[in-house]
Amino acid sequence: MTIEEAASAAASSRSAIYRALKSKQLSGKKAGRRTVILQSALSAYLHALPAFGEDDGQA
Repeated sequence: MTIEEAASAAASSRSAIYRALKSKQLSGKKAGRRTVILQSALSAYLHALPAFGEDDGQA
């Protein structure tokens, strides 16, 4: 899927997807000049995110 499709599927922004790619939290593939994200990679990224209301240890 494209960056735009991944952002839509994750209810996120293109910028957030690019940040996740840059930080290696999300993996992508290059298809020519385009960056594509496998659905399995997006699913793994979303499952690794902390749960809503989960204590992150900050006061």
